[in-house]
Amino acid sequence: LKPQIEVKIDRVRASQVGLKASMVAMAVRSAFYGDTASIFREDGDEFEIMVRFQKSDRENLEQLKELPLKTLYGTTVKLKDVAEVKEGLTALAVNRQNRERIVTVGARLDQSIAIGKIMEEVDKAIERADIPPEVDVLYGGTLKQQKETSGDLFLMLLLGIVLVYLVMAAQFESFIDPFVIIFAIPFSVTGVILGLLITGNTLSVPAFLGMIILVGVVVNNAIVLIDYTKIMKEKHKLTVDEALIYAGSRRLRPILMTAATTIFGMVPLAFMSGEGHETFNPMGVAVVFGLSFSTLVTLVLMPVMYSYIKNRKRNQMSA
Repeated sequence: LKPQIEVKIDRVRASQVGLKASMVAMAVRSAFYGDTASIFREDGDEFEIMVRFQKSDRENLEQLKELPLKTLYGTTVKLKDVAEVKEGLTALAVNRQNRERIVTVGARLDQSIAIGKIMEEVDKAIERADIPPEVDVLYGGTLKQQKETSGDLFLMLLLGIVLVYLVMAAQFESFIDPFVIIFAIPFSVTGVILGLLITGNTLSVPAFLGMIILVGVVVNNAIVLIDYTKIMKEKHKLTVDEALIYAGSRRLRPILMTAATTIFGMVPLAFMSGEGHETFNPMGVAVVFGLSFSTLVTLVLMPVMYSYIKNRKRNQMSA
């Protein structure tokens, strides 16, 4: 903002004394910026003679109030008689977007702080601010890109889940078995959120990328368990519960080894320090905690759910 002198014309009073708003405005403009009173000629050169207030008078608010104005009736009145003159503040420039006046507030971001945390602080500051209802707050720059990217990544996450489900449905030739396997994904998201809260990270773009990676990773152990269960059930004519127990005991070690190698491989990325850590830490945390949580689901809750669905289906068919 910069200081300015505001002249608010009383149109009713000006009209009564024989003045138009345009006449007052032109007189004030001439006092500050000058007006050509005459032209001086010498040796073929022409020089405009500008008349305006002296610098000391232009900086004196009281002197401006005494500015004489000639009315349409031939009389003279002072500016203070037909207008309110006061000091104020104004923007350095008036910018417009879509024919609406806008004010841009910018900041240089601290590269050591995750963009998600900065967004949280900005949102809190906006909530605390006494912003009139007719004023809209819109994000721009990096924050705008962050919000737009987050929406796109969420759609990519959903698309990834759908594609994984369709591939498994074609593989198992069933819509129920893939549904049980997909059941591990929401729990991996729970693990991601807990991990971000524990480590103090936010749900940023790298964290979303980690979740997208998880969609393809967390189902691997579930596929191994469910597929082996189906093989044992058909091969040894076992019940669903017996096949699950047998498959769980045989596949426990490979499942834990597969999850452990992936988790420990991502630990350096999740807890690295130094330049760029604020970008890569959320991705590593998402994979480490999400895969850890989904592994527990695969070994405990998924067999229970698979047994419940299969037994219920069998009972319905026998009823």
